[in-house]
Amino acid sequence: MDICVFFEHIKQVAADMGGSVSDAVSAVLAAGITSIDIDMNEAKLDPGAFRLTVEACGMNVASCYGFVTLKTADDIPAAENFIDIARAAGAHNAMILPGQADDMESRGELLHAVAPLLSRLASYASDRGLTLSLENFSNILAPYSLISDFEYLLDACPELGFTLDTGNFAFNGESPLTAYERLGSRITHVHLKNWDIPERRIGEAPMYIAASGEPLYPYPIKNGGLIDIASILTSLKRDGYKRSLSIENFGVSPMLKGLSESAAYIRSLI
Repeated sequence: MDICVFFEHIKQVAADMGGSVSDAVSAVLAAGITSIDIDMNEAKLDPGAFRLTVEACGMNVASCYGFVTLKTADDIPAAENFIDIARAAGAHNAMILPGQADDMESRGELLHAVAPLLSRLASYASDRGLTLSLENFSNILAPYSLISDFEYLLDACPELGFTLDTGNFAFNGESPLTAYERLGSRITHVHLKNWDIPERRIGEAPMYIAASGEPLYPYPIKNGGLIDIASILTSLKRDGYKRSLSIENFGVSPMLKGLSESAAYIRSLI
């Protein structure tokens, strides 16, 4: 397993340091983080050149994600273009975020409509040497936010991968440990996300509010948060997971300290 970080975090480290992205990359590498997770928009103008720049800095692109509407067959070409960008950028995982339903009444209809489209795209990606995956999204209107959604989609799409986001199930009252038990064999990428204990943040505005009304505050990847990160990591190690673990520390400040603490904690368990 290699430890990965969102490219946005590297840019935040640069801003916090008052230095260059190159300086921030050096600091992140020193923390033992060797690859990046990128937004498609970071690389779409020239993904090959982006890949060479990243590799020249001593890192690699592990995963590329993109918000690409996918509701009908007319959307396939744009989604294939996303996969092509991810491949040219050097990613082994292309994580698509295909939009959401307009309301809960149409959510089930979209779930069934998107399945054959995802299956077609997963085959397209596989033929090009990478995996198309889907993460458990935070918005319930997305028909890929619940464990049951993934049980249906992964069964309907044999080549589709699952990007486990450890923090997003909290939005809808589900457990990442339960998700791991039921979907673990299909995990192809991991976003490690944690939330702080609300009692420690009384008086502070939360980053998000879960469907239950519970406030969600950012917290590094370590002991003491709401998410049992240790159980997830030890399960991945036990079951032979070999791919990337992306630290998702949006909202954690200072960023470099949070990344360093997170990377050290991850290394202690893998």
